[in-house]
Amino acid sequence: MWNRAPQTEVLLNEKIHYKGPVEATEQDPLTVDFEQEINEGEEYSLIVKLIDKDQRQTICNEKGDILKDQLLHIKRIKIHDVDLSYLLSEGKYFPEYAEPWISEQRNEGKTLPESYKSTVLGHNGYWKYQFSIPLYKWFLIKGYE
Repeated sequence: MWNRAPQTEVLLNEKIHYKGPVEATEQDPLTVDFEQEINEGEEYSLIVKLIDKDQRQTICNEKGDILKDQLLHIKRIKIHDVDLSYLLSEGKYFPEYAEPWISEQRNEGKTLPESYKSTVLGHNGYWKYQFSIPLYKWFLIKGYE
């Protein structure tokens, strides 16, 4: 089952624009194009969810090393035809850790973060990228932070 296509949802401010499998490769990535009315002066959240992953999609050896895994990679974002890929690190990943893995980690004394910056989703959960309109003002602010 580790080779099953990840199931995902892509949302902008709670409105779902894509729901389905990501049957893609590095050479042939999935592109999700959509239009939604956006208003100047408002904040927006682009959300990419990894859903429906289970334990069978992660294969480990007897030491616990991951040999094969289902992962969802976020590689590029364009908003209003502006490529913001170099700002992907501004997004945060909010994983939903699964049992028994989460208990094993806690038993080893590890504290798991509620969120962190990553564009690789390995647990069910969501990645959130916040921006505002007009985009050029937001872009300038982010460039100086």
